[in-house]
Amino acid sequence: MTETGETINEMITDQPTVAESDEESGPTIADDSEGVRRKYYFDGGHVEIAAHLVYELDPDGRQLRVVRFSEYAAEKVRTLYPSAADLRKQWADPALRAEIITKLEERGIDFDHLRSTSNQPEADPFDLLCHLAFNGPLRTRRERADRVKKEEKIFFEKYGSEARAILADLLE
Repeated sequence: MTETGETINEMITDQPTVAESDEESGPTIADDSEGVRRKYYFDGGHVEIAAHLVYELDPDGRQLRVVRFSEYAAEKVRTLYPSAADLRKQWADPALRAEIITKLEERGIDFDHLRSTSNQPEADPFDLLCHLAFNGPLRTRRERADRVKKEEKIFFEKYGSEARAILADLLE
C-alpha cells in the first residue's frame, strides 16, 4: 500500500480465510498451519512492533519472567563471558568463535534476529555483543575495516601492490 492507502499489488486467492459459517457453530477461522506468512491490512491508525520479548522460566520453573530480546541476549553473553576481554580473547580464535555462536544459538540467540531487533543491521557481530552486554562502542563492519586500513599501514606496506589490492578488496 502507498502512504495514501492505495493498493499497489493485490493478490486474490481462491482460498477463503474464513470458512463458510454453519448455522450451529458460527464462522471458523481457516487453519494457518501451512506456515505461509500473510500480510494483513487495516484502515486507519499506525501499527509497529513495540518490543521483541522473551518469556523465560526461572530455574525452578515456577515464575515467568518477561525481558526484551536484546536484554536477554546481553544477560546470556555476560553469563558465558564475564568481561568484554574474555569475549574478545575467545572471539579472536575462529574455532572458539564458532563455539560462541553455537552456545548463543542453543540459547535462542541468532545474530540476524539480534541485529534486526536492536535496529543495528550493519553492526559487526562482536561489537554488537559487546555493546549490548558491556556497553562497548558499536561499530559497523565498514568502520572496522576503515580503522584497520588507517591504523595498520605498516602491515599493508610489507606486501606488494597486487597483494595490497587483494587485501583492500577483502576489506571492502
